[in-house]
Amino acid sequence: MLVHCLLASVALCKAGSYHNTKKRQCEDCPRGQFQPRSGRSFCGRCPDGFTTLAEGSTNSSSCVVECAPGEYLSLKTLKCRKCGPSAYQPKAGQTECIRCPNGSVTVANNSTSLNDCIGLLIFQLLVGKMPKKNMVINTVYMGIMSRPL
Repeated sequence: MLVHCLLASVALCKAGSYHNTKKRQCEDCPRGQFQPRSGRSFCGRCPDGFTTLAEGSTNSSSCVVECAPGEYLSLKTLKCRKCGPSAYQPKAGQTECIRCPNGSVTVANNSTSLNDCIGLLIFQLLVGKMPKKNMVINTVYMGIMSRPL
């Protein structure tokens, strides 16, 4: 009878989830994994270098390229783009970059750390000039568009 109950609970798990046998409950497939069928006790993995945008993915077509630190996945083109000036991203597989604190910029694109954000005066000392007027300061670079905050 116990086996019957366990099988019944596995069958209740919907696509995009799996039955966690240790916790005896359904859980969404984590990022980078998917499950197209209901009633399973495992999720399939995306190929190396690919991930899903969210937990609970239901098929392999949800797998998208996993961008490296210093990059973000453009949701419009599904391609990796470098974090621009005044932004950084320390983690792989993200869809946006993190803006530098007010009044700071990065010397190069695709920065990976808050430590890459420097004040304007230090930027001038390192580069020999102030940032160009068209250099957007403190911008979040998101997959669909770039916009000042």
